[in-house]
Amino acid sequence: MRSHGAIPLTAVLLLSGCGGGGCDLRAGTQLMGSQCTADSGPIAQLPPSTTFRKSGTGPSVFVLPDVDLITVTATSASLDNFVVYLNEQTIINEIIGAGSALPTYSGTFAAKPGGLVHITLGATVQWTVTGGKLPLQP
Repeated sequence: MRSHGAIPLTAVLLLSGCGGGGCDLRAGTQLMGSQCTADSGPIAQLPPSTTFRKSGTGPSVFVLPDVDLITVTATSASLDNFVVYLNEQTIINEIIGAGSALPTYSGTFAAKPGGLVHITLGATVQWTVTGGKLPLQP
């Protein structure tokens, strides 16, 4: 089960700030597909040029550079619990890997420069975090 702070995400999360040309872009908010749009089109996707990339296996702690969005992808050859915090808020808590309902994970989240990413558990999980800046709105 995904958790977002204290709110379990058992169904598709519809961002409360979506619609009317704006989105809830507080750090840690998960952005789902193209549900969040601005007047110029979808903004819930990383811009074409990624400005940050970090990969690893198992637990890690690092500080984000100047990014607005991060995408976290993860996979595991064995069953493992993958937990990620952004600024001490749980953004991912998934059982992934062989034999699970979710063999791989991918999610995009709002972020802020200097955000602390803390990956816990998931000793066998291979993960990548990429980040970028939102395109400037006209």
